[in-house]
Amino acid sequence: MNTTIQKDINQHPVSMYLNNLQSKNAKKTMALALRRALSTSKIPISDISSADVFAFPWNTITRAEVLALKAALLKRSSPATSALTLTAVRGVMGACFDLELIDGDTLKRIERIPNPKVHANPTVGKYVSIEDIEKLKEVMQLDQTPAGKRDLAILGWMWSQGVRVGELCGASLRDWNGKTGKLIIRSGKGGKSRENQLHNGAREAMNDWIQERGNWQGALFVALDKWGKPIKSDKYLSTHTITKMLEKRQRQAGIEKFSPHSLRRTTATDLIEQNGIRVAQIILGHEDISTTARYDRGDKDKAFQLAGERQF
Repeated sequence: MNTTIQKDINQHPVSMYLNNLQSKNAKKTMALALRRALSTSKIPISDISSADVFAFPWNTITRAEVLALKAALLKRSSPATSALTLTAVRGVMGACFDLELIDGDTLKRIERIPNPKVHANPTVGKYVSIEDIEKLKEVMQLDQTPAGKRDLAILGWMWSQGVRVGELCGASLRDWNGKTGKLIIRSGKGGKSRENQLHNGAREAMNDWIQERGNWQGALFVALDKWGKPIKSDKYLSTHTITKMLEKRQRQAGIEKFSPHSLRRTTATDLIEQNGIRVAQIILGHEDISTTARYDRGDKDKAFQLAGERQF
Protein backbone atom coordinates (compact mmCIF):
# COMPACT_ATOMS: atom_id res chain seq x y z
CA MET A 1 0.00 0.00 0.00
CA ASN A 2 1.22 3.47 -0.90
CA THR A 3 1.51 5.45 2.34
CA THR A 4 2.90 8.70 0.96
CA ILE A 5 0.65 11.60 -0.01
CA GLN A 6 1.35 12.53 -3.62
CA LYS A 7 2.88 15.91 -4.39
CA ASP A 8 0.73 16.02 -7.56
CA ILE A 9 -2.09 18.35 -6.50
CA ASN A 10 -4.66 16.39 -8.53
CA GLN A 11 -3.77 13.21 -6.66
CA HIS A 12 -3.86 14.83 -3.24
CA PRO A 13 -6.68 13.61 -0.94
CA VAL A 14 -7.73 17.17 -0.08
CA SER A 15 -8.03 18.07 -3.78
CA MET A 16 -9.91 14.86 -4.53
CA TYR A 17 -12.39 15.48 -1.72
CA LEU A 18 -13.04 19.14 -2.52
CA ASN A 19 -13.27 18.54 -6.28
CA ASN A 20 -15.99 15.94 -5.72
CA LEU A 21 -18.22 18.54 -4.06
CA GLN A 22 -20.86 19.89 -6.42
CA SER A 23 -20.97 23.63 -5.78
CA LYS A 24 -18.37 26.36 -5.43
CA ASN A 25 -19.84 27.35 -2.06
CA ALA A 26 -19.62 23.78 -0.76
CA LYS A 27 -15.94 23.70 -1.73
CA LYS A 28 -15.28 26.98 0.10
CA THR A 29 -17.22 25.86 3.18
CA MET A 30 -15.45 22.53 3.48
CA ALA A 31 -12.02 24.02 2.74
CA LEU A 32 -12.63 26.36 5.68
CA ALA A 33 -13.77 23.39 7.78
CA LEU A 34 -10.46 21.62 7.11
CA ARG A 35 -8.58 24.71 8.25
CA ARG A 36 -10.75 24.70 11.39
CA ALA A 37 -9.87 21.05 12.00
CA LEU A 38 -6.18 21.98 12.18
CA SER A 39 -6.71 25.01 14.43
CA THR A 40 -6.44 24.81 18.19
CA SER A 41 -7.02 27.05 21.19
CA LYS A 42 -3.43 28.26 20.76
CA ILE A 43 -3.39 28.34 16.95
CA PRO A 44 -6.48 30.18 15.63
CA ILE A 45 -7.98 29.41 12.24
CA SER A 46 -6.64 32.73 10.92
CA ASP A 47 -3.12 31.30 11.32
CA ILE A 48 -3.94 28.15 9.34
CA SER A 49 -3.45 28.52 5.57
CA SER A 50 -4.54 26.38 2.64
CA ALA A 51 -0.90 25.31 2.31
CA ASP A 52 -1.04 23.97 5.87
CA VAL A 53 -4.10 21.90 4.97
CA PHE A 54 -2.31 20.33 2.00
CA ALA A 55 0.91 19.78 3.96
CA PHE A 56 -0.84 17.99 6.83
CA PRO A 57 -0.34 14.17 6.82
CA TRP A 58 -4.03 13.21 6.77
CA ASN A 59 -3.22 9.55 6.18
CA THR A 60 -1.65 9.28 9.64
CA ILE A 61 -4.81 10.27 11.55
CA THR A 62 -6.13 7.72 14.04
CA ARG A 63 -9.57 7.15 15.53
CA ALA A 64 -8.32 8.44 18.90
CA GLU A 65 -7.17 11.70 17.29
CA VAL A 66 -10.53 12.24 15.59
CA LEU A 67 -12.29 11.65 18.92
CA ALA A 68 -9.97 14.21 20.54
CA LEU A 69 -10.73 16.64 17.71
CA LYS A 70 -14.46 16.16 18.26
CA ALA A 71 -14.12 16.97 21.97
CA ALA A 72 -11.95 20.04 21.26
CA LEU A 73 -14.36 21.34 18.64
CA LEU A 74 -17.33 21.09 20.98
CA LYS A 75 -15.50 23.26 23.53
CA ARG A 76 -15.08 26.15 21.10
CA SER A 77 -17.73 25.67 18.39
CA SER A 78 -21.42 24.92 18.07
CA PRO A 79 -22.57 21.31 17.51
CA ALA A 80 -23.48 22.19 13.91
CA THR A 81 -20.03 23.66 13.18
CA SER A 82 -18.36 20.72 14.89
CA ALA A 83 -20.39 18.25 12.83
CA LEU A 84 -19.52 20.09 9.61
CA THR A 85 -15.81 20.00 10.47
CA LEU A 86 -15.87 16.28 11.24
CA THR A 87 -17.71 15.64 7.98
CA ALA A 88 -14.91 17.39 6.09
CA VAL A 89 -12.27 15.32 7.88
CA ARG A 90 -14.10 12.09 7.07
CA GLY A 91 -14.34 13.20 3.45
CA VAL A 92 -10.57 13.61 3.20
CA MET A 93 -10.06 10.27 4.92
CA GLY A 94 -12.33 8.68 2.33
CA ALA A 95 -10.12 10.17 -0.39
CA CYS A 96 -7.07 8.76 1.41
CA PHE A 97 -8.68 5.32 1.20
CA ASP A 98 -9.41 5.77 -2.52
CA LEU A 99 -5.74 6.66 -3.06
CA GLU A 100 -4.68 3.57 -1.04
CA LEU A 101 -3.09 5.73 1.64
CA ILE A 102 -5.06 4.05 4.45
CA ASP A 103 -6.76 0.69 4.78
CA GLY A 104 -10.48 0.01 5.01
CA ASP A 105 -10.42 -0.83 8.73
CA THR A 106 -8.87 2.55 9.57
CA LEU A 107 -11.48 4.37 7.51
CA LYS A 108 -14.35 2.38 9.01
CA ARG A 109 -13.23 3.09 12.58
CA ILE A 110 -13.16 6.82 11.84
CA GLU A 111 -16.46 6.83 9.95
CA ARG A 112 -18.18 5.13 12.91
CA ILE A 113 -17.51 8.17 15.10
CA PRO A 114 -20.90 9.92 15.25
CA ASN A 115 -21.35 13.60 14.62
CA PRO A 116 -22.48 15.76 17.56
CA LYS A 117 -26.26 15.88 17.78
CA VAL A 118 -27.70 19.10 16.40
CA HIS A 119 -31.07 19.77 18.00
CA ALA A 120 -33.55 21.79 16.00
CA ASN A 121 -34.78 24.83 17.91
CA PRO A 122 -38.15 26.18 16.76
CA THR A 123 -37.28 29.64 18.11
CA VAL A 124 -34.08 29.91 16.05
CA GLY A 125 -34.30 32.51 13.30
CA LYS A 126 -35.48 35.97 14.24
CA TYR A 127 -38.39 37.43 12.27
CA VAL A 128 -37.14 40.77 10.97
CA SER A 129 -39.75 43.53 11.04
CA ILE A 130 -40.27 45.95 8.17
CA GLU A 131 -39.52 48.73 10.67
CA ASP A 132 -36.01 47.35 11.21
CA ILE A 133 -35.50 47.02 7.46
CA GLU A 134 -36.52 50.65 6.96
CA LYS A 135 -34.00 51.73 9.60
CA LEU A 136 -31.27 49.76 7.87
CA LYS A 137 -32.23 51.23 4.50
CA GLU A 138 -32.08 54.74 5.93
CA VAL A 139 -28.57 54.17 7.30
CA MET A 140 -27.34 52.80 3.98
CA GLN A 141 -29.07 55.48 1.87
CA LEU A 142 -27.47 58.21 3.96
CA ASP A 143 -24.10 56.64 3.21
CA GLN A 144 -23.47 57.85 -0.35
CA THR A 145 -20.09 56.11 -0.57
CA PRO A 146 -19.62 52.94 -2.67
CA ALA A 147 -19.95 50.93 0.55
CA GLY A 148 -23.41 52.36 1.20
CA LYS A 149 -24.58 51.55 -2.32
CA ARG A 150 -23.12 48.05 -2.23
CA ASP A 151 -24.62 47.26 1.17
CA LEU A 152 -28.05 48.56 0.11
CA ALA A 153 -27.99 46.34 -2.99
CA ILE A 154 -27.08 43.35 -0.83
CA LEU A 155 -29.88 44.10 1.64
CA GLY A 156 -32.38 44.61 -1.18
CA TRP A 157 -31.65 41.23 -2.73
CA MET A 158 -31.64 39.35 0.58
CA TRP A 159 -34.81 41.00 1.86
CA SER A 160 -36.88 40.74 -1.30
CA GLN A 161 -35.85 37.26 -2.47
CA GLY A 162 -34.55 35.44 0.61
CA VAL A 163 -31.35 34.49 -1.19
CA ARG A 164 -28.85 32.38 0.74
CA VAL A 165 -25.83 34.42 1.77
CA GLY A 166 -23.53 31.89 0.08
CA GLU A 167 -25.46 32.26 -3.17
CA LEU A 168 -25.17 36.02 -2.94
CA CYS A 169 -21.42 35.80 -2.38
CA GLY A 170 -21.03 33.54 -5.43
CA ALA A 171 -22.85 35.84 -7.88
CA SER A 172 -21.04 37.39 -10.86
CA LEU A 173 -21.83 40.47 -12.92
CA ARG A 174 -22.84 38.23 -15.84
CA ASP A 175 -25.67 36.87 -13.67
CA TRP A 176 -27.43 40.27 -13.48
CA ASN A 177 -29.73 41.85 -16.07
CA GLY A 178 -30.29 45.48 -15.15
CA LYS A 179 -33.19 45.94 -17.59
CA THR A 180 -35.29 42.98 -16.45
CA GLY A 181 -34.03 42.73 -12.86
CA LYS A 182 -33.31 39.03 -13.35
CA LEU A 183 -30.55 37.36 -11.38
CA ILE A 184 -29.30 33.87 -12.23
CA ILE A 185 -28.16 31.96 -9.17
CA ARG A 186 -25.57 29.49 -10.45
CA SER A 187 -24.22 28.37 -7.07
CA GLY A 188 -27.45 27.10 -5.53
CA LYS A 189 -27.57 24.33 -2.96
CA GLY A 190 -26.88 20.95 -4.53
CA GLY A 191 -25.28 22.62 -7.54
CA LYS A 192 -28.66 23.66 -8.96
CA SER A 193 -29.34 26.97 -10.70
CA ARG A 194 -32.46 29.13 -10.48
CA GLU A 195 -33.62 32.67 -11.13
CA ASN A 196 -34.57 35.58 -8.89
CA GLN A 197 -36.07 38.82 -10.14
CA LEU A 198 -35.67 42.15 -8.39
CA HIS A 199 -38.30 44.88 -8.62
CA ASN A 200 -38.75 48.48 -7.45
CA GLY A 201 -36.24 49.62 -4.82
CA ALA A 202 -34.23 46.39 -4.85
CA ARG A 203 -33.64 46.67 -8.62
CA GLU A 204 -32.78 50.36 -8.34
CA ALA A 205 -30.31 49.67 -5.54
CA MET A 206 -28.60 46.94 -7.58
CA ASN A 207 -28.31 49.16 -10.66
CA ASP A 208 -26.93 52.01 -8.51
CA TRP A 209 -24.28 49.64 -7.19
CA ILE A 210 -23.39 48.39 -10.69
CA GLN A 211 -22.95 51.98 -11.87
CA GLU A 212 -20.58 52.56 -8.95
CA ARG A 213 -18.82 49.22 -9.42
CA GLY A 214 -18.37 49.38 -13.18
CA ASN A 215 -19.33 46.91 -15.90
CA TRP A 216 -16.16 44.83 -15.91
CA GLN A 217 -16.65 41.07 -15.59
CA GLY A 218 -16.05 39.47 -12.22
CA ALA A 219 -17.72 39.10 -8.84
CA LEU A 220 -20.99 41.01 -8.48
CA PHE A 221 -20.08 42.21 -4.98
CA VAL A 222 -16.45 43.09 -4.35
CA ALA A 223 -14.30 44.47 -1.57
CA LEU A 224 -13.33 48.15 -1.37
CA ASP A 225 -9.85 49.60 -1.24
CA LYS A 226 -8.55 51.92 1.49
CA TRP A 227 -10.08 54.90 -0.33
CA GLY A 228 -13.47 53.19 -0.38
CA LYS A 229 -13.40 52.42 -4.12
CA PRO A 230 -14.48 49.03 -5.56
CA ILE A 231 -11.54 46.72 -6.19
CA LYS A 232 -11.54 45.41 -9.76
CA SER A 233 -11.25 41.72 -9.00
CA ASP A 234 -12.85 38.33 -9.58
CA LYS A 235 -12.45 37.57 -5.88
CA TYR A 236 -15.82 36.97 -4.22
CA LEU A 237 -16.82 38.30 -0.81
CA SER A 238 -17.01 35.73 1.97
CA THR A 239 -20.11 34.97 4.03
CA HIS A 240 -18.14 36.24 7.04
CA THR A 241 -17.72 39.62 5.36
CA ILE A 242 -21.48 39.87 4.70
CA THR A 243 -22.26 38.95 8.30
CA LYS A 244 -19.86 41.56 9.67
CA MET A 245 -21.23 44.21 7.30
CA LEU A 246 -24.76 43.50 8.48
CA GLU A 247 -23.71 43.67 12.14
CA LYS A 248 -22.06 47.06 11.52
CA ARG A 249 -25.18 48.44 9.84
CA GLN A 250 -27.40 47.10 12.63
CA ARG A 251 -25.31 48.98 15.19
CA GLN A 252 -25.55 52.15 13.12
CA ALA A 253 -29.33 51.75 12.85
CA GLY A 254 -29.69 51.02 16.56
CA ILE A 255 -31.63 47.79 16.04
CA GLU A 256 -31.38 44.34 17.57
CA LYS A 257 -28.86 42.02 15.98
CA PHE A 258 -30.06 39.36 13.54
CA SER A 259 -28.24 36.98 11.21
CA PRO A 260 -28.28 37.03 7.39
CA HIS A 261 -30.27 33.80 7.50
CA SER A 262 -32.98 35.56 9.48
CA LEU A 263 -33.69 37.59 6.35
CA ARG A 264 -34.22 34.35 4.44
CA ARG A 265 -36.55 33.00 7.12
CA THR A 266 -38.50 36.25 7.15
CA THR A 267 -38.91 36.23 3.37
CA ALA A 268 -40.09 32.61 3.54
CA THR A 269 -42.68 33.43 6.19
CA ASP A 270 -44.01 36.45 4.27
CA LEU A 271 -44.14 34.61 0.95
CA ILE A 272 -46.01 31.68 2.48
CA GLU A 273 -48.51 33.97 4.18
CA GLN A 274 -49.11 36.19 1.15
CA ASN A 275 -48.77 33.80 -1.78
CA GLY A 276 -48.74 30.22 -0.51
CA ILE A 277 -46.03 27.67 0.12
CA ARG A 278 -45.50 26.70 -3.53
CA VAL A 279 -44.50 30.26 -4.49
CA ALA A 280 -42.11 30.39 -1.52
CA GLN A 281 -40.58 27.05 -2.56
CA ILE A 282 -39.81 28.37 -6.07
CA ILE A 283 -38.24 31.63 -4.87
CA LEU A 284 -36.19 30.03 -2.09
CA GLY A 285 -34.98 27.16 -4.29
CA HIS A 286 -36.05 24.28 -2.05
CA GLU A 287 -36.23 20.90 -3.75
CA ASP A 288 -38.47 19.50 -1.02
CA ILE A 289 -41.53 21.56 -0.08
CA SER A 290 -41.32 20.25 3.51
CA THR A 291 -38.08 22.24 3.84
CA THR A 292 -39.98 25.39 2.89
CA ALA A 293 -42.61 24.62 5.50
CA ARG A 294 -39.95 24.52 8.23
CA TYR A 295 -38.96 28.09 7.33
CA ASP A 296 -42.43 29.43 8.11
CA ARG A 297 -42.20 31.17 11.49
CA GLY A 298 -45.60 32.84 11.23
CA ASP A 299 -47.11 34.78 14.10
CA LYS A 300 -47.08 32.30 16.95
CA ASP A 301 -48.92 34.53 19.42
CA LYS A 302 -51.66 35.22 16.89
CA ALA A 303 -51.96 31.51 16.09
CA PHE A 304 -52.30 30.63 19.76
CA GLN A 305 -54.95 33.33 20.20
CA LEU A 306 -57.02 32.11 17.26
CA ALA A 307 -56.74 28.50 18.38
CA GLY A 308 -57.85 29.50 21.87
CA GLU A 309 -60.96 31.22 20.52
CA ARG A 310 -62.24 28.08 18.80
CA GLN A 311 -65.45 26.84 20.40
CA PHE A 312 -65.71 23.33 21.81
